[in-house]
Parts: sequence; C-alpha cells; structure tokens
Amino acid sequence: MEAAEPVSMALPRALETYPQLVVLGNPGSGKSTLVRWLALVYARGSEGVRAALGWTEDRLPLVLPAAEFALAWQERPALSLEDYLRDRYGPARRLGELRPLIEEALERERIFLLIDGLDEVLSLEARRALIAQLHRLLRRYRGLQILVTSRIAGYGAAPLDAPFVSAHLRPLDKPAIELFLPRWSRALEEALRGRRDLSPAVEEQIERRAQEMSAAILEGHPGIRELARNPLMLTAMALIYEQGTRLPEQRIELYRLLVEAFVETWNRARSPTGRPIDLYLGGRRLDEPFAVRILGPLAFEMHRDQPGGWLPREALLDHIARLLQEREDVPVDRAGALADDFLRLIQEGTGLLVEREQGLFGFFHRTFEEYLAARHLADRFDPADPLSDLRPFLHHPAWQEVLLLLSGAALRPSGPPPPPPGPEG
Repeated sequence: MEAAEPVSMALPRALETYPQLVVLGNPGSGKSTLVRWLALVYARGSEGVRAALGWTEDRLPLVLPAAEFALAWQERPALSLEDYLRDRYGPARRLGELRPLIEEALERERIFLLIDGLDEVLSLEARRALIAQLHRLLRRYRGLQILVTSRIAGYGAAPLDAPFVSAHLRPLDKPAIELFLPRWSRALEEALRGRRDLSPAVEEQIERRAQEMSAAILEGHPGIRELARNPLMLTAMALIYEQGTRLPEQRIELYRLLVEAFVETWNRARSPTGRPIDLYLGGRRLDEPFAVRILGPLAFEMHRDQPGGWLPREALLDHIARLLQEREDVPVDRAGALADDFLRLIQEGTGLLVEREQGLFGFFHRTFEEYLAARHLADRFDPADPLSDLRPFLHHPAWQEVLLLLSGAALRPSGPPPPPPGPEG
C-alpha cells in the first residue's frame, strides 16, 4: 500500500500503524477483495490474524456496504450508525440473534468495521452523514478499528478527516503477477475438477501453463503489461488466455472477451467431456450479443437509479421482462417466465449477476455494470447529437468510468468484432 505521503508500506504495517484507514484505488484494484479477505482473516480469530498479518488480535469483523447505510439513512435521517449495526444483525437477517454479540464487542471496543465503497454513496449529503456517523462512533468507542474503501475519483469531494489516514493501493508489480498466475491456474483447475488433490502430471501442467501466461503478459505488448498491473484486468487476462484467445491491448475489448469467456468457462466446467456446451433461453442461444442486449440497458438503469448496485429479485425480474419484450419481441404472456429463466441462467450459468444477500441481486463487480452501461450508450450513440444521452452524467464522478469505457466502445467499428490476428511472421 502507499500512504498519502510518498511512503510505501506493506498492508500489515499500515493496519498496525493506522487503526482508522481509508484505502483508495482505481476500479478493479482489489478494494472489495481486501475487505472480504480481512473479514475472513479476523473471523478466524486471533490465530488467523497472526498467521495472515503477523500479530495476535481478537476483533469482530463487520462488513458494511456504504451505500446500504446511506439508503437506510435517507429513509430515516435520525438513524445512527451504531443502531444500524445492531439492527443489521438482528433476527430479520436470518442469521440468528447477533445483537448481544455486537453490543458486547462495541462495549469492549473490539470491532473491526469494514466500510466498503464510500464512492458508491452518490449523494454528498448522505456521504457526509455517513462520515459524521463514523466520527461520532469513534468519539464514543475510541478503540475501534475502521477501514473505509473508495475509488480515487470523487473521494476529494467529501474526504474523511483525522484520525483517518488515506492510503493508495499500489498496482501489481512483476513479482506479484508472477506469484498470482500459478495460484490462479491451480484454483481454476481445482474448481473445474471439483477436487483439491491434483496428480503430479496436472501440477506440472499448471506450472507450465502459468509460465506461458506469464510470458504472454509480461513479455508481450506494453499495453498488455500495463493492464496486467490491475488485479481485475490480470484475472480477466488469465481467464481469456485459458480460452486460447489472443490477449487484447484495449480495456474495452478485454471486457468484451471476458463476458464471452464467462459463458465458455462455465459451460466447459459443466460439460463431462470438457468440451463447450451451449446455454439456451426459449430456443435462443445465450451468447455475448444476446446477453448484452438485455444486460446493457439493465446495467445502465441500475447505475443511474440504484447507487448501491443491487435490486430486489422481483424488481430485477420486472426490468428483465420489460427488456425482453422491448428488445427481443417476447410476448407479454411469456416475458415473466423467460425473465426468471434468464436470471437463473445469467446467475448460475455465467456469474455476471450474483445474489449479494437474501433476495438482492447485482453485477458481480461494479466495473461490469459500468462496462455494460457503456455498451448500451454506445448502441444508442447518435452522431448528429453525440451528447444527447450523456449530458446528465458528464461531470459526475460516478459516471467517469462509464464515459471512459464509452469512448473505447464508440471508437470500435460497428458490426461483429474482427477475428483475432493470425501468428506473426
């Protein structure tokens, strides 16, 4: 990690030095992954913390999406963060009655509060309210450890003051990439085979494939090397390379290939022979163009209207049914059933939509919501009035990534993508 001052330090030292820490990073840099990993580490108790971070500490990890609290606060402006934490883990969440555990940990000041996605709180009023609540909580329970994540873009509009210290996630360097690739290859092989005990021959195959991937990424085009410094982009490259596809040099093309790869990888995993199989919806093959025709406008509407990035299942099905009618000419009497099938296939068959918690659905990563929203805007692009759909979003930080991806999508030639180039020479 890299602190706001130009001082580099490892994650364990940053957590030990700064108990109130803001982690800033670009899209796909690993902020939410860091939150989930820390929650898992602390959930394993003091021994788990010692094994992962190098010291012994017993804290109760609580993960809270920032936009979730902001939405609740907008409905109940008198709501305190302390009360919300107690209510969030009450019996209504089907987790049992955890409030006594929360209250005890609060009184002992042994909570590690992980606030994910401050930038996803689009209302500055709501964001400032959350920040005020964090400071209020710290004044009452000074021993709490708090980590907040945010994208860099837009954070300066409402930053957290002392005692919070800001740090930036560093991009991956060559040793980190070389460490990641064999681990990723092994994890994929274990998932495809449904077992962790792999034969020596498979282990050798994993090592060879990781070395080939590393050479393709680190010794290839400079644009590929730069993209690989982002953890999400590196994961995308590994998945695309696994499909036997040549790695692209542009982010927009990488996303397109990744949407395709999600389908192909899942299908290969489900096929007993290892050969790709196809998924169908009402007689139509579920391929990348068909998925984007539905998911593109869905992503655009969710990004515009749902700052938290999730929708209740019934509302999501209503959106999908309407889009199937509008874009695929599905009759009204069949749209509901096909919407249910579509959600099931996209959720179980590709993983692009996930159930984040009971009954709430969203895209598995925010960058895919942004990419698909950009694809939708590109499809509606009007050269005679190029800003017609963009004016409301031009200067909003939450739409910065969509507009950057849109610029790449709009520059791509229309029609199906060209085939990958053949071998050089």
